[in-house]
Amino acid sequence: MTKVGPILAISSILLTGQLSSLSRPQSSMPPLVHLEIGARLKADQTLPGLYLLILDCTAGRCSLLRISMNECRSFDRNQGPAFVPAAERATTWDQTLTVTPVDGAFIVEEAVSDTMASQSKISYRFEYAKTEPAKPITRLRGFSGSFTRNGANRQKVEFVPLSGTAQQVQLDCPVRLPGIGN
Repeated sequence: MTKVGPILAISSILLTGQLSSLSRPQSSMPPLVHLEIGARLKADQTLPGLYLLILDCTAGRCSLLRISMNECRSFDRNQGPAFVPAAERATTWDQTLTVTPVDGAFIVEEAVSDTMASQSKISYRFEYAKTEPAKPITRLRGFSGSFTRNGANRQKVEFVPLSGTAQQVQLDCPVRLPGIGN
């Protein structure tokens, strides 16, 4: 028995596997996506908080950066309310984010947990201006998002996008940042 037979069999299996993987349909994700939006939360007709959301995708792998600002609260009796900016990131590779392309939009679901370790999700819809197939997607045409708060009343909260191409937003309170103590 020669060694050629097993080598041909292994080569055939490898080649067949490679060919079958080539014939599978490719993901409908564009090769490059970078979309940004500023939004506020709408709860009981008030618009507290301010968020910057950045969706980045490269070769079908996506991340969502959510930066929260302007969530004013008291930290010290001797000072007025302030906010601490917070950045949270979800990714498809750590399975805290799913991104589904639909006609002219991405349906994005972010898995989140609160301080009580309750699991929930935030759903977003990023509508984009279509481009040529090889060009990056960078222009947002529409945005919506919502989640249901954990707790007894299970209140649905919506994200309201800022209108216009760029906004200068007056914050309701100063920012609180760490420094080096005396």
